[in-house]
Amino acid sequence: MTKNKFLIFILLFNLPIFSGIQPPILIGPEDIFQSPNSSYIPSKTDNKNKTPTRWGGASLTQMEKNFNGFPMTVFILGGGAWIYHNKIKLSSSEIEIVGEDAIRADLKGRVQVEDKENNSYFYANKGNYDKVTEKILLEGRPRLFYTAKDKQKTKISADRITRYLNEGRTVLEGKVYIQNAELTVIGEDATYNDNTKKLEISNRPSIFSKNRILSAEKLIYDTESGEVSLENNSYMIQISEETENSNNLISSKKDNNQKSKEDKTKSESIIKQESIFLADKMIHQNSKEPKSTGLYGNAKIYRKDLEFSAEILKSLGSNGDIIQAEKNIRMFDILNHVILSGDFLEHFKLKEYSYIKGNPSIELLDKENKEVQSTITAVVIERFIDRKEIVTRGNVKIVSQTSTARGEYATYFENEEKIVLEGNPSLVRDKKILHSGKIIIYPQEDRVLLSEGMNLKGAE
Repeated sequence: MTKNKFLIFILLFNLPIFSGIQPPILIGPEDIFQSPNSSYIPSKTDNKNKTPTRWGGASLTQMEKNFNGFPMTVFILGGGAWIYHNKIKLSSSEIEIVGEDAIRADLKGRVQVEDKENNSYFYANKGNYDKVTEKILLEGRPRLFYTAKDKQKTKISADRITRYLNEGRTVLEGKVYIQNAELTVIGEDATYNDNTKKLEISNRPSIFSKNRILSAEKLIYDTESGEVSLENNSYMIQISEETENSNNLISSKKDNNQKSKEDKTKSESIIKQESIFLADKMIHQNSKEPKSTGLYGNAKIYRKDLEFSAEILKSLGSNGDIIQAEKNIRMFDILNHVILSGDFLEHFKLKEYSYIKGNPSIELLDKENKEVQSTITAVVIERFIDRKEIVTRGNVKIVSQTSTARGEYATYFENEEKIVLEGNPSLVRDKKILHSGKIIIYPQEDRVLLSEGMNLKGAE
C-alpha cells in the first residue's frame, strides 16, 4: 500500500457514523423559485434566504425529481416528520422536502404548525410550505386554535388558511367560523394579526350567541379580550323571555280589571319577545364581567311595544340587567302612549326602575299615539315600572291643550291616566293663575281638578 492510499484509508476509517439524519444547510438553484406556487421572482440583486432550516423524521427516502425542468433531490420523511422555520415547528405524518435546505415541502396527514411565541396552533390534513415567501398554505379542514390569558379557547376555521410565518399574519379564505364557549361567528374571508390579536372579516359576517344574532358589514374579533366590534350598518336581533306583564324598559299594558296580585301571578305566562337593535357600530363583550353590548351612533331598538333611539346605548349583564343610554334619547312606549326624552338614561331591570336626566321630558299621547295631549319637563324623571308610575322632580312644568301648570314634583299614574302635581303648584288657564295644595290633570280629557284649597291670584 502506497503512502497516499494509506492516508485515505485512515481518514475514511476515522469518520464518525451517525444513526440520525442531519442534512447540510445548502441553497438550491434560483430557478426552483419559479414554480407556479411561489410568488417569488428572482433577480441578480436578490439575496438568498438565509433562514436556517432543520428537518428530520423516523424514516427517510431520497430520490431525484424534475421541477420545472430542473433535477432536484427530494427527501420523503415519515414517522413524526418535522421542519423548523426559525422557532416555528411544522410537523406531519409525512413530509416531502425539495432540496436539502427545504426550499419547498408538502406536508400530508395530521399537519400541525406550532407558533409558541404567539400562542397560536394550526391543524390541517394538508400543508404546502414555501421557504422563500415564508408561508405555509393549509387545506383539508384547516383550523387555528388560540388560548387567551384568561384560558378561554377560540377555534377559527376556514376552507383555506395561509400563515405568513415571519409576519405573524394569517389569511383565511372561504367560509370562516369562529367559535368559543360564548359565541359563534360565521363569515367569509378574514385576516388575523398576532400583534393586535384581532381577526377582521369584511363580508357581512354574523354572530350567533344565546338568544342573539348580530351582523354588520365589518367585524373585528379580539381573541385576547373576547371583544367583538361590528362596524357599518350593524344590527342585532334578540329573543328574550318575559312574562305578559313585564318589560325591560316599559310598564305593562294597562290593567283595568284590578286583579289581585295572586290572580295576576297565576295568569302570567312566559312569552318570547323579539327585539331589533340597529347602530353604526356595535361592541359585544362576552368574556369579561359584566358582559355587555354597546351600540354607538344612531342606536335604535324596535319591538312591538317599544321604539327607542339614542346616540349611545349599552346593555350590561348577560340578560341586560342594566341599560344605559346617552344623548338624544327618545323612548316611545307604544302600549302606554308615552314618549320619554333626555340626554342620559339608566335602567335597572331587577329593580324595575329607570332614571332620566339632562333636559328630560314626558309627552303623553292620545289613544291613537298621534297627538300630544300634554308635555311634562323637569330636572329629573324616574319611572317605577312595577307601580306603573312616572315621577318628575324639580321645576316641573306641564303644558296641556288649554293650560300650563308648575310645581316642585309630579306623578303620572299610567293606569288612571292622570297627573298629580304637588309642591306649591300653580295653574295658568284663561289668563288666570290658580294656586292649590294639589292639582290633578287628566290629559286625555283635558280636565283639571284642584284640591286642598284654591287661591286665585289674578289675571296676567
